[in-house]
Amino acid sequence: MLNLNLISKEDKETFRFLLYRRVVFWFGGVMSVVIVVFIILLVPSFLFLNFQRQEILRELAVEEETLKAFGVEEIERRILLLNTTAKRIYALGERSERASGILEKFVSLSGGIQIGEIKIDFLTKNIQLDGVAPTRNAFLAFERSLEESGFVEEISAPLSSLVKLTDVAFTLKGTLK
Repeated sequence: MLNLNLISKEDKETFRFLLYRRVVFWFGGVMSVVIVVFIILLVPSFLFLNFQRQEILRELAVEEETLKAFGVEEIERRILLLNTTAKRIYALGERSERASGILEKFVSLSGGIQIGEIKIDFLTKNIQLDGVAPTRNAFLAFERSLEESGFVEEISAPLSSLVKLTDVAFTLKGTLK
């Protein structure tokens, strides 16, 4: 092959630099177009978001002032206190024995005794029974059956309940288990 190159070395370098210059200009032009498009698309979004951020901050300040004006923090604190109290009451209601169950136990143990009034304090577990027994022996048997029943820890009766032989009015006081 014949290699005839009629271009001088200086022209070859000039041509090479011309080629590099065109590539750089082309790359620079493409980058310029990309940057311009990016700016055109970014600037409106940036401005919109900046204005929106300022408005949100203003609204947040207004809302905080409103919360302070209406005393919302105090109301939230009271609601928490009421919720805690309600939970305590609910827990007490679940663990306490129902009055109907206690009444059934007393009725089953009464054996002819008329119980007029039953007072029960579920918090302290104190109980008071007022009633009338037909005889002193029936009263003593009722008191003994209460002690042996297992649902009353201790029971006491005044000595005045043992004076009469018939129609004995009594008041028994005790503590539930």
